Amino acid sequence: MKPSPYFADSFAFFFKRFLSEDSLFRWFVKKAGNESAAFRYPFKLSEIGNLFIWLPENADEILASIPFLKSLAKLKSHGVLLLANTQHENLLTSSRISQEIAYYTTKGLRYGEEEFQKIQSMLLARKMAMCICLEQNPRFQQLYLAKVCGAAYRFGFNCEKFYPLLNLSLSSLEDSEKKASFLTELFKKASA
Repeated sequence: MKPSPYFADSFAFFFKRFLSEDSLFRWFVKKAGNESAAFRYPFKLSEIGNLFIWLPENADEILASIPFLKSLAKLKSHGVLLLANTQHENLLTSSRISQEIAYYTTKGLRYGEEEFQKIQSMLLARKMAMCICLEQNPRFQQLYLAKVCGAAYRFGFNCEKFYPLLNLSLSSLEDSEKKASFLTELFKKASA
């Protein structure tokens, strides 16, 4: 039997591998909690604390996001953490991104894995205020971490189906460069 893409190889999660996608989503929502904290939108960036961004799994989408990520260097009073798959470490290093980057492995990001627990602890300790998920099709574990990190603002693109794990769905932009441009403008307006 092939390993579960969602859960660690443990008997505790064995029977969850037979759940449908809808049942899995409901399980992650139940674990994360289905309530969302109140927030103001549009937001003022000066009122926002720590921010973390899930970078996409696709290298081309990361490259399209580089201008937006570099624009975040202006947020000196905010903690900015990027989460990326280890397969993109060379790409991000060569791009000279100034923000802190934490890396994960695909296998380690499964619920119940030690690496997953470390990422969750790191996010909780930093008291994140905002999460931006740049992944086009985020995995349930990513959505779960976005919710439990404590961020009131949890952005995604075309992500209505992931509510309450993500609670702000941005435009219907499909193109990665347009997404990055949109986010850059959104942050400029929030800075004013």
